[in-house]
Amino acid sequence: MLLSLCLTTTFVIICVVVCSGLILQDLTFVHVGNDDFLPDGNVNFGKRWLQFNILDQMRRYRNSHYPFTKNEEITRLFSNFEDYLDEDSLWQISEALKPRKK
Repeated sequence: MLLSLCLTTTFVIICVVVCSGLILQDLTFVHVGNDDFLPDGNVNFGKRWLQFNILDQMRRYRNSHYPFTKNEEITRLFSNFEDYLDEDSLWQISEALKPRKK
């Protein structure tokens, strides 16, 4: 039991920065990849269980407190987050580096 708690706590600490896009991607994958009903007409509780686990994990992350403090040295390293490229510029750079095959 204690080992399980330690592993879970370590997992939560490691996964502090959770991208909501990944959670939505997982939910979409489960939704699209699994039917709502089984061939016999019963509700697909396996799909619902997968969805519950993804949402429950997100809830646990949101309810956790992470005592981060701002580190000015790191902020300066990223130019106070003022010097960045928009999505179109990044796409053009990506295309220049590795063009899509046609």
